[in-house]
Amino acid sequence: MTRWILNVALLSGKELRSVMKDVTLMALILFAFTVAIQLVANGVRAEVMNASVAIMDEDHSELSRRLRDAIQQPYFKPPEDIERSAIGPAMNSGKYIFVIEIPPRFEADTLAAGRLPSRFSSTRPP
Repeated sequence: MTRWILNVALLSGKELRSVMKDVTLMALILFAFTVAIQLVANGVRAEVMNASVAIMDEDHSELSRRLRDAIQQPYFKPPEDIERSAIGPAMNSGKYIFVIEIPPRFEADTLAAGRLPSRFSSTRPP
């Protein structure tokens, strides 16, 4: 038992000396246990809050309406409809953080056995 304690003490001392010499690692440890804790404690949020969302719904099905209804406050602003031609300019200007594209036949493809909804609509190249 005494030998085990001696080995643990020696190895721990070696690791502590190694960590103390690594300036970058020490800075990260100090940040993680001081500044980062203070930031979170004082209300800095790491999750999405009040994000602007647009939906391009080419399906207009019950499933797409349910997806729209699932986007709720306080995480998201109420979703707005958008046309395909307006997506690029709106995203580039920062009007929307997310744009959800629901392709035609989304609900039918989702419910069909062995079929997956297409990732892109038929007018947009992959």
